[in-house]
Amino acid sequence: MQFSQWKKAGLIFASAVVILGIITTSNPQWGAWAGASCLPNGCFCEAPRTGFMLQPQAAWSSLAFLFVGLLILTQQTVTRVRDFTFSSQTSYRTAFGVTLMALGLGSWFFHASMTLVGQLFDQISMYLLVSLMVLLNVVRVKAIPPTRIFLIWGFFNIASLLLIIFVPALGRFWFGALVVGFIASEWWIRRMGVALAVPRYFWYGCAAFSVGLTIWILDLKAILCAPYGLLQGHAAWHLLTAAGAWWLTSYLLLQKMHIE
Repeated sequence: MQFSQWKKAGLIFASAVVILGIITTSNPQWGAWAGASCLPNGCFCEAPRTGFMLQPQAAWSSLAFLFVGLLILTQQTVTRVRDFTFSSQTSYRTAFGVTLMALGLGSWFFHASMTLVGQLFDQISMYLLVSLMVLLNVVRVKAIPPTRIFLIWGFFNIASLLLIIFVPALGRFWFGALVVGFIASEWWIRRMGVALAVPRYFWYGCAAFSVGLTIWILDLKAILCAPYGLLQGHAAWHLLTAAGAWWLTSYLLLQKMHIE
């Protein structure tokens, strides 16, 4: 990765943080909005404050996804088009980058407001990310043609959005099902004995996600919990899973689009 990529992503990220900081000086009256389905006692350990930013640590840590998305969008690939890796096609890199940016902003809005609208933005962004990972693996085994991946991706996530609108309590379970689906698809490909590009990235991503998930559970169950503390388990979950998303996305983009 070139230094210019980090510099460009860092400058855009810093500008976004400044803009969001200015936005937090407003007074939106979140109490007039429909509250998130996890309220009053299931929205993680961090205690809601008053004002614009109800869960500040969880909100600001969400922007790690925004930074990762910017890194992917500003990436200058050296892969040749004839190699037919996913990174050789700008559309895939753009889809991952934009989705990760949306996840960062959606999660920021959710934890700032603790509203149902924020929750929907947060969850649909997670579904978009993991479902795209699953679909890339489906393309690799030639189960669907690459030309239809974005159409299927769109319809699938419209259905997912309708699901969580009408049955919000299923949101976390649906995300878990998608994660299991991605792991299963990767396991199936590895059973085929395929040569993989930079397989260590996959394991780095899985390790970061696993540690983050452990902390997420401890935070949700109030086992590791300091409601007004500076260090919050859910913020750690954001940072670790953003790192995991970077490694897993980088891993997938380096793979060949078709398994021979």
